[in-house]
Formats: sequence, structure tokens, C-alpha cells
Amino acid sequence: MAFRLPLLFPHRQNRDRSFDSICPTCFATIANEKSESDLATFDRDHICDPVVMFDRANFRPPTHAKTIMELAREICNTLLHRGS
Repeated sequence: MAFRLPLLFPHRQNRDRSFDSICPTCFATIANEKSESDLATFDRDHICDPVVMFDRANFRPPTHAKTIMELAREICNTLLHRGS
């Protein structure tokens, strides 16, 4: 059996001094507690929602979005044709 490193869940402190735990795989905020040490149980027991994971795996950006280069070409062509 291969050795597997445990997932490290980043914790952030909020303005109200509570702490959030964020899953590094599904990016969900999995818990909010007053004490950072209270997040350990949630970190250990978290299972990513398969529906969320499926949606993220199949996300495709809109095909109608233009790249910066396409926009730059259009601007250059517009400026060049104004002078003729």
C-alpha cells in the first residue's frame, strides 16, 4: 500500500475572530468555529460532495468569450480601415 499524505485544510480567521476550514479539493467552506482547534474533527470527517466535483470537472468557459488577442486584432483592423 502506498503512503498517502493527509490533506491539509487551510484555515482562515474572520473579522469576528471565528475560523473557517476550506477543503483544498472541492473548495467548500466545511466548517466555521470559534476556536481553530475545533476544526480538526470537521477536517478529518469531510467528504467532498460528488455533485459539486462533477460540476467542476465538466465546467467549460463560454465559447463566445473573445481572447485579448482577438479583441486587439479587431481594434487594429478598425483603426486601419478608418484611414482608407
